[in-house]
Amino acid sequence: MKRGCKISDMLPGIYIRYEIWNGGMKQWRADIVARFRLVFCVTFFTGVWAYGFVITNVLHNYDSIVMTPGGYGTGIASGRWFLTVLGKFIGKYWGNYTLPLFNGMIAVLFITISACIIVAVLDIHSRVFSCITGMLFISFPTLASSMLFMYTVHYYAFAVFLTVLGVYFGCSKIRGVLL
Repeated sequence: MKRGCKISDMLPGIYIRYEIWNGGMKQWRADIVARFRLVFCVTFFTGVWAYGFVITNVLHNYDSIVMTPGGYGTGIASGRWFLTVLGKFIGKYWGNYTLPLFNGMIAVLFITISACIIVAVLDIHSRVFSCITGMLFISFPTLASSMLFMYTVHYYAFAVFLTVLGVYFGCSKIRGVLL
């Protein structure tokens, strides 16, 4: 700091830089919210409508019957080795329970956010096509079959979210910073 330079002399410059940054952040947030609000809402409500029965009911399959009342399914015995690792970790800190409403809504939320990221990666600006993309992504048969395994569907949805996020950062300008 130079001699005779006061902090009060530096404050207008700091304030101007803050206003420029704040205005840019407001504009960025407005662009993101305006572009993806409709996609998010349509995709989320399509997911709730498509999986409403599965989310509000406990549908037992071979894994949940074996592990009733609590458990994470057959892991290593059926070739899903990481399910055993994850199941033991979650069981220690949270508990392995089949909670269809909780797990299903978290899965729908992760897939909805992933659909918004896919619309951004594909650079779809049409509202109709972006909503159709989200609706197709949330109602894809792979996710529909995963919804029957309600005790692990949120793990799979989180994995899809991380994959789509990785593709987004791989295609974006800031990929070197985060990768």
